[in-house]
Amino acid sequence: MTPRMSQKLEDLESYGGKLEMVTNGTLMMRESRFREQLLRCLELVTFSMDGATRATYNSVRTGADFDEVVHNITRFSERRLELPAASRPKLNFNYILMRRTVAEAPRFVEMVHRWGGDQIVFNHLVTFHPSLKGESLNYCRAYANEWQDRTREVAKALGVTISIPPNFTELDSPAPAVAAAAAGAAGGEAKPAAKPARPCGPPPIRCWFLWQRIYLTPFGDVVPCCLAAMPHFGSLKKDTFFDIWNGPTYQSYRQHVFTERPLGKCRTCYLIYPNAELAGAEGFEY
Repeated sequence: MTPRMSQKLEDLESYGGKLEMVTNGTLMMRESRFREQLLRCLELVTFSMDGATRATYNSVRTGADFDEVVHNITRFSERRLELPAASRPKLNFNYILMRRTVAEAPRFVEMVHRWGGDQIVFNHLVTFHPSLKGESLNYCRAYANEWQDRTREVAKALGVTISIPPNFTELDSPAPAVAAAAAGAAGGEAKPAAKPARPCGPPPIRCWFLWQRIYLTPFGDVVPCCLAAMPHFGSLKKDTFFDIWNGPTYQSYRQHVFTERPLGKCRTCYLIYPNAELAGAEGFEY
């Protein structure tokens, strides 16, 4: 989809640069000169999968086919292992934890072990649309804890490196709307739910986006990270990169991100608050 991609890879090779790629695995290169060129340039490939069975995966990744994706990743992992160890790209995986997928996380660890993957990063679902709210593990906390523990056990037994959110400590945390409805049915008034204190200071995983990375849209807009609905911080059509990078919006976000008052979507970021309980009343909901 990228014009003159072969030329871009030649530039990377000539300058000794490396490429990181995130892919859903639905489209993979056939045997070709381009595929070999890509393999030489790759430093890290991250496959995003949600679910370890055909039924679950196909229901989440609408339009994709589980068997085809598994076949593509298997082919890639085999070709990767044919390369000298020093020049092999790292092979990572992303997996979203939600009501439909969390019970298949241990099985997914077994799949990644067979592929020879380097790491799996598990993250909670960010409910960026009301239709997703029922999939949030914030509303089935004991169930989430059980399967996250099983995932840890399988990963430890197989020697697979994983990053997974901490367990919930409070198992009963009804949504405010549910509590209000229950109180109304009893003829009383619902008491406002006590909002948990928001943790301050650097989280277990420090946000690297505001200091080390940017995203550029095809139209030249500068976006700070990959969170859904993150606003643009400027446009390269109007300002220089360093004017945006050192500008007031970036500076304000950096100043507030590790305080009790983070700005914008940072308030519900899964890097800063690794589970919805730590994120406070807002959880991971927009």
